[in-house]
Amino acid sequence: MRVFALFLLLFFAFSVRSQSENTPNNSFKEFIIKAEYFKTNKNLDSSIYYCEQAVKVSENREDTLKLIQLFRKLGRLYELRAEYVPAIKYYYQSKTLNKDLLDLNELGLCLLGLSNINFRFGNQSVALQQGFDAASIFEKLDDNPDLLTAYVLIGQVYIEIRKFNEAMAIYNKALLKAKQIDDKKNIADILDHIGVIYTFQKKYRQALPMHKEAMEINRQIGNKINLGINYANIGEVYMHLGKYGKALENLNKALEIERETKFYSVFIYIYYTMGATYSRMHKSNKALHYFNKSLELIQQTGEIRERYFVYQLLSEHYERNNMPAKALEFYKKYSLLRDSLNNQANSYKIEELKTRYELAKKEQENKNLLLEKDIQEKRIKIQNLLILFFIISLIMSVIFGVYIYVNRKKLQKTNKTKDLLFSIIGHDLRGPMGSIKQLLELVELTEYPQKDKYIKLIKSPVESSFNLLEDLLAWSGNISKSTNYEPQKFVLKELINQSVSLFHSLFENKKIEFTCTIPNDIVVFADKNHVSAILRNLLSNAIKFSPEGSSITIKHIIEKDMIKIMVVDKGIGINAQNLKKILNPDIFFTTFGTKNEKGSGLGISLVQSFVKLNKGKFGIESEIGIGSTFYFTLPLVE
Repeated sequence: MRVFALFLLLFFAFSVRSQSENTPNNSFKEFIIKAEYFKTNKNLDSSIYYCEQAVKVSENREDTLKLIQLFRKLGRLYELRAEYVPAIKYYYQSKTLNKDLLDLNELGLCLLGLSNINFRFGNQSVALQQGFDAASIFEKLDDNPDLLTAYVLIGQVYIEIRKFNEAMAIYNKALLKAKQIDDKKNIADILDHIGVIYTFQKKYRQALPMHKEAMEINRQIGNKINLGINYANIGEVYMHLGKYGKALENLNKALEIERETKFYSVFIYIYYTMGATYSRMHKSNKALHYFNKSLELIQQTGEIRERYFVYQLLSEHYERNNMPAKALEFYKKYSLLRDSLNNQANSYKIEELKTRYELAKKEQENKNLLLEKDIQEKRIKIQNLLILFFIISLIMSVIFGVYIYVNRKKLQKTNKTKDLLFSIIGHDLRGPMGSIKQLLELVELTEYPQKDKYIKLIKSPVESSFNLLEDLLAWSGNISKSTNYEPQKFVLKELINQSVSLFHSLFENKKIEFTCTIPNDIVVFADKNHVSAILRNLLSNAIKFSPEGSSITIKHIIEKDMIKIMVVDKGIGINAQNLKKILNPDIFFTTFGTKNEKGSGLGISLVQSFVKLNKGKFGIESEIGIGSTFYFTLPLVE
């Protein structure tokens, strides 16, 4: 019977909570401040308006957390106005946005709001589950005030479905928690609810001290709204005990306090309790006066849940006064409204499912838009790759055109070299380019989940073609500018370290251990760019033919005024026939590496040319299954 008044207490405690907003947007701050101001002053229409303006600002800023909070606030505002369809919609919008971000505090508050709505419309099993879910969240967050609110709501649902033992258990648990943190407001609130349980069980003399203890605490802390409810609950207990004078005395004190606080919704409970008291005193006019005042407030506030209870009290009143026709009339109203309320509860279930469906549909549409955007971005990347390779091909054509033009008088002598070059272009570059073309065509015809797979397949031919292009540019530059020799003094170890750093990932991929025994104080006289190219090619070659877990070492020997630099690997080695092909400058010989790495065959030719330009000697020593040593010499600086 008294669940309504205590629900109002919970309702008020939950509604006054607010969270601070932090955003650099001044208009957003202004909207939030105004929304809170109007909410505090009970102007819910204006509060909703400014919250919706804040939503627009947050949507433009794509601030997900702010939208989660605002949708939850709007759900609460519509709940306070007893407009439960938009309340459900906004709560579920908040929950849906929160799915990925998972702000537990906001999720818990949404569940409390939805639990309240389901409680008010008879969906008690749903209300109970949502209340427990909210309590679980607040336990994780160690948020004691909201946890106690959830406990009180769970207790109210148990009272509503007449599970008084379960309600008492949850209230005792909540009371222990409130006492541990010395939360006097919640201690008083929980004691008042325990008194309600005793009232429902008709244990009025046990209910009375609970309400009085709660009243004393509320008087100490100055909580006037709850104090008014305490007086009203005590008045009801005295009514059931037949002490009508004390009942009216406490109910009038409750009215006096609530008029001061202007929390008029509690008047519904006070008025119909006064009506029931006067009815038992056989003062029919006064009883009907207060019953009607209660119905008027129900009409104003939209508290339809309490209307059918007042109809039940009126039916009992007319029956008590021997007016069976009137008693039957109001009993029928009571029954019809109760059934209507049950039907309305079902309609809210349908509305909830509809809201979930619409939000899920909207979420899927957003995912489809993101997917389409991602596909478009990948398509652009593929097109850019294709354009890059067309540009590379054009540059290569220009380079060879210039080369042929400059060396037209030597064309006949270099005809063999030209044939080799075009053989490389036709085979080694045409193959990867053809693969890329086929893969790109396949990507265009493939469903999205497979696109990433084929895009990754493009990477290998792209890299091999790019490496081939670098070798061709360096080789052609060496042929056409053989006199471009600019020697200088430099520390050999520093250049080696720079070259080795370029292959760090390759060493890691094959788990190859690298060491260099060359001292830090050796200075050579040579073209630094040439030596760098020599080292890069020899290191790349050593890595290519080394198995996983092996080692590569750079050693040296001093020979008078020259230094002999040796790149030693423990790879697969080179047989005598292939060694002759490698050392032949007219043959671009290459084989696959230990992981099927493919080269152009230009590297060793470049090395031999650069070593010769720097007045050094080049050689190879190798043994099948043991490894290879590639060495070259450079002039030392005394």
